[in-house]
Amino acid sequence: MESFSIFPLLALLLCVQSINGQDLSFDVFLDTYYNRANASGNNIPENLEFMREISLNIDHIRDQFSRCAQTLADEEGKANLLSKVPAGLKVNGLDGVEFWTHRLSNVNGGQKLVWETHQGIINEIDSVLPVHIDPHFYNNFYNWCHHPFDGEQCALIQTKWLKSMAGIHSTFGVNLDKVTKEVFEVKETLSKNISQANDWFDVILNANTKPAKVLEAFKKVEPFTNTITSVQSLLLPKLKNVKKLLNLYNQQRTIWANFMMGLITNPDNVFKRRH
Repeated sequence: MESFSIFPLLALLLCVQSINGQDLSFDVFLDTYYNRANASGNNIPENLEFMREISLNIDHIRDQFSRCAQTLADEEGKANLLSKVPAGLKVNGLDGVEFWTHRLSNVNGGQKLVWETHQGIINEIDSVLPVHIDPHFYNNFYNWCHHPFDGEQCALIQTKWLKSMAGIHSTFGVNLDKVTKEVFEVKETLSKNISQANDWFDVILNANTKPAKVLEAFKKVEPFTNTITSVQSLLLPKLKNVKKLLNLYNQQRTIWANFMMGLITNPDNVFKRRH
């Protein structure tokens, strides 16, 4: 009895799902590639796993950037804090209410930028192949799905290009782990200062706190908020660097996807021309 393989059907199903409106993740593309290779008799080891993710630590990285950025006070809390500013208080030559109005707005505005950059990083981590936004890529992917699998191109990748591709992935991964480690250290400093500032604000907002203690608390909390704004200025460029690195790797593996479909002959030259 003739044996039956599910590989051709599975490969076709994955192609159809992506063409018919579903996102084409790098996971799905790679699974489709492996299945098409096996279905055509080009049995290859699953050694292109670097197409799936930039770093083995990506789940931890994603979790860190999924956490909401702390704030000092919401609008109600801000109004309550400003109502507690002692009459006649001067901070750096400014009226106390004016100073704290600007300082709270600046800190929370900075935290909003931090959170927006977090979201940009998450978007890069969750990036998919541009099958629905790039008609050229869509047509290429459609044609690849509906034409015989190119065994010669597959063999070329395995024998000539695999080591180079894996090396590029390793470099990206090492760099990402390094820059995210720096970011997490700065974020920890930021978090500690925000927590300490909020502790003093809790003292200020406590109805039982005496006026002299309120005045002391406003004086104690100001250096923490000053540190917060300084750390934010240090953190934001580092966050943008993480996002840029992830974006570059997404571009790199999109080029590799085109290469795996036999659409380009030298992926390194394509990447260099674009950068």
